Amino acid sequence: MHGADRAILYSSKLVAERRQLERADGSINEAWRSILRRKHFPELSAPTSAPAIVLRCCLKSIAASYRLMDELNTRANTKYDATVTAHERKLLELWDLLMPHEKLTSRHTTQWQKIGFQGKDPATDFRSMGMLALDDLHYYAKHHPTSAQHVLRCSQDSDRWYSFAIVGIHITSFAVQTLHTRRLQHHLYRYGITRAVYHEYYSYLFHSFNDYWMSRTPAPTIMDFERVFVDFRVRIETHLLERRPTLLDESCITALSKAEVA
Repeated sequence: MHGADRAILYSSKLVAERRQLERADGSINEAWRSILRRKHFPELSAPTSAPAIVLRCCLKSIAASYRLMDELNTRANTKYDATVTAHERKLLELWDLLMPHEKLTSRHTTQWQKIGFQGKDPATDFRSMGMLALDDLHYYAKHHPTSAQHVLRCSQDSDRWYSFAIVGIHITSFAVQTLHTRRLQHHLYRYGITRAVYHEYYSYLFHSFNDYWMSRTPAPTIMDFERVFVDFRVRIETHLLERRPTLLDESCITALSKAEVA
């Protein structure tokens, strides 16, 4: 499947077919029939042949990956709006998930800096990645609380501190970039082309970044963040090319798949 994706992506003769797969209203059947004709598939007169069936399955998955990218782009372009109840509720839930033993004194407070926001109002920090950044942070804190609490504590280290939430927003940007460049395709084809699988990848990235940051010697400071983050990105991109596992816990994917079927 990954091979078919790359072949279509880089083929100069299948541009129209790729456009069909990219469009939300594109026709998989039209792209399928065109590729069968252009590439001289065997048994062209029999769409029920094994090669034709395999190709159609591949095209369905490729098209689904473009739909997922569109969905995530929409969330990234959705600006945080304090007048939207769902936005405010998710933000306040993020605090409760990360700081269960401390209540907020008000909506605008310097307490937010304890979980790595820059000022009194976290809404101003989501500008670059919109609601997707909050979705990612919320998912990580909710579904991987042990890891998230551990990473939060590490981020507050007196020598190696970094801004937990701000770094999380950087990781959202990187995660989306790997999706746009289609480096994430093998991961999606292996575990499922869903938002939950994307969020699991994000959770893996955050946990892995913290491990990488904390293991550097000499101890990095916040002034070293850009350099260390570039090195981390190269490391992850290499892992993706080598098709290494990029999950915190594969059992989570099994549970998510069962929930979706139910």
